[in-house]
Amino acid sequence: MKLFVKSLRARGARPTGVLFILSAVLIASVFGATAPKGKNLTDAERAARRKALIAPVAEGVLRVRSTFAACGVCYGSAKAVPGLALEWRKLGAGSWQTLREFPHFDETGDYRGSILRLEEDTAYEVRVVADGHTRAQTSFRTWASKVPVARTVWLDADTTFPVKVSDRGKPDGWVRYAAKPGVVLDNRTEQELCFQVEGAAYVLFDNLTIRGSGARHVMTVENSACVRVRNCDIARWGRVGTPRFDMLGRRHEVGKPARGYGINMDGAIKIGRGSREVVVERCFIHDPRGQANSWFYSHPAGPEAVVLQSPDHSTVIRWNDFVGSDAHRWNDAVESIGNFSAEGGFNRDADVYGNFMAICNDDCIELDGGQQNVRCWDNRFEEALCGVSVQGCMASPVYVHDNGFYSMGDEFGLIGQTIKTGGGEHGVEAWAYMYGNLLWGAGTGITRMQLLRLQTRGNTFCGTQRFRGHEISPFAKSEDDTFGVEIAEKDLPVKWPARPAGFQIDRARFSGIQVAKGQAAPANVRVTATGGARDVPFAIAKCDVSDWFDVAPAKGVIPAGGKVTFTVTFRPERMADRHDYRGAFLVRTPEGLSRPVSLYAETDFVPPYKAAREGDFALYAEGLREGDFKTFDRKKETAFTFDVPKAGRYYLMVRARGNGRDRLRVAVDGDKAEESIQQTKPYPTWTMLTPGHKFGDMTCHWDFQPGPHTVRIRATRNELKYDGLVLTDNPGSFEPR
Repeated sequence: MKLFVKSLRARGARPTGVLFILSAVLIASVFGATAPKGKNLTDAERAARRKALIAPVAEGVLRVRSTFAACGVCYGSAKAVPGLALEWRKLGAGSWQTLREFPHFDETGDYRGSILRLEEDTAYEVRVVADGHTRAQTSFRTWASKVPVARTVWLDADTTFPVKVSDRGKPDGWVRYAAKPGVVLDNRTEQELCFQVEGAAYVLFDNLTIRGSGARHVMTVENSACVRVRNCDIARWGRVGTPRFDMLGRRHEVGKPARGYGINMDGAIKIGRGSREVVVERCFIHDPRGQANSWFYSHPAGPEAVVLQSPDHSTVIRWNDFVGSDAHRWNDAVESIGNFSAEGGFNRDADVYGNFMAICNDDCIELDGGQQNVRCWDNRFEEALCGVSVQGCMASPVYVHDNGFYSMGDEFGLIGQTIKTGGGEHGVEAWAYMYGNLLWGAGTGITRMQLLRLQTRGNTFCGTQRFRGHEISPFAKSEDDTFGVEIAEKDLPVKWPARPAGFQIDRARFSGIQVAKGQAAPANVRVTATGGARDVPFAIAKCDVSDWFDVAPAKGVIPAGGKVTFTVTFRPERMADRHDYRGAFLVRTPEGLSRPVSLYAETDFVPPYKAAREGDFALYAEGLREGDFKTFDRKKETAFTFDVPKAGRYYLMVRARGNGRDRLRVAVDGDKAEESIQQTKPYPTWTMLTPGHKFGDMTCHWDFQPGPHTVRIRATRNELKYDGLVLTDNPGSFEPR
């Protein structure tokens, strides 16, 4: 009987750009970019709509938007003026400094750029000069960390959710929401939200411990101004669901129709439209209830710490710890909506600095979208497919500078671009400035894109990290970047994430911890904290599921100028159900400032050969047995026949060991042989056969009728070693772990 093959492809996947570039038309339709609607619009009408989203200033107008440590500048000029420059200084003090990057945009008739690393609560002045004359001049003041509180709303353990917040404070009198020490705000009623902030102004959420239970979001902020979320511990929110392998392995809510991406965009904090000057700072966000699927199945979908949906301007995310785990990986730690819209994501005049974002299945952070004076610096990004994404740079300029990228990799070890530039659409004149970054460990570096005017300088590329895409990028320029640098893990800079914690540690991360036969080697590791000018109280914080290591002392004081040594002890008895254990702990102050230390252990666990669980269907190929490895040949096919007892939807998986991304040629029954990408490891694991599928669409099923069905396989590159082939109705039982 002829085999009916149905390949279900991802409809919402955003391209990673490692292997291919999608067309702008496909991107607009798939990713929901806010492109002009209507088939009959002229090019001029589409350009006008795009320009309206970018919102340039009028001719001769100088607009400034400051934050704590930066200022976005826009100057209206229909044409580029030879020698025009932006100068700045502290108000009335010292000599003028010239902004290095202040590009002109022909499309919108303006100059745009950012002044970086300013001092808080300080007055500055800026001017535009050309031909020795000042064309425009203005002044601004950077924000202050401390805000005056006029009224406090006290919350307790019996708080009824959702709390609807529409308070209208004033610049000299903010409204503060707080709780007494030790109070946990638990959304036991499982309302969709804990806090709904709508139409509010000058509101501070301070030092709250929140457990979201069934809430999709802990907090949403819309149509609000000057809202700050400070020093909050947020966990256990979001939908859980169950994997649907006929829907590319993504999780869907039980009892509800499966559609689209399933469970996605469950951000603890969602910052939405109509909002400006929203700040998330010094928060520890961790342990969502859900889990993002990995690229083993398809483009990830799942929970995030923060979701951005086109706020108006001036969002700041600083000094936070967004920490995933093996049990609760992020999709992205920070996700953008409207990746290919000129107002998408952070939109404009936004800062991301001093954060630790780790253990994600896609990106640590998406800056994707408008990226008009969006700045990202002094962060540490770790353990994700990609570190920072700027693909879909639709307005620009965007700045990614002075960050530490410490080894990429998703749940099952797939690695993408360390700084992701595409592939996908970029704006007409998309400027991206990347300098002073350290790209260390696993990762492929940075890809130069055709439309992206990528300017780099002073970046350090370690190992095999490098630039790609030279031949397709006429606008890219590189200055003083270094390649092939070798840095031992113990010597990695501890300055990232940069934050005023009042103390420093001597080690950023530990990997290579080996657990075999119930013993860990080493059994423990040590980190020393050195105090600064004052005593600093601390407490150790970590994800709820990170019970496989202990840290002592768990709390105390780091004395001024003194030292405290922390001992991390591994618990092998709690490390028996998977090969890789990844986590982190924070030495955290009462103010919410911390120093993170990441930990990576490998065990002698090998996924079981016969992995089917009770209730699964699993039919193993005859003639193969565990440990007896055979080789797929490049010159001839190897055929297997399965006698299927009942009609159903099935998946084919091969148990192999390899070098990461091996390729096979696979045909089923009378179908044409097509390439299947296998995500393999040095030790034997099961991996799905997906003939004809592309990157980002790694799940393939067959609707079989009863009777014999034949699978034909040969190698395309390396002669892959294998010892098993299985037909199953539940590939989740066979995932690598």
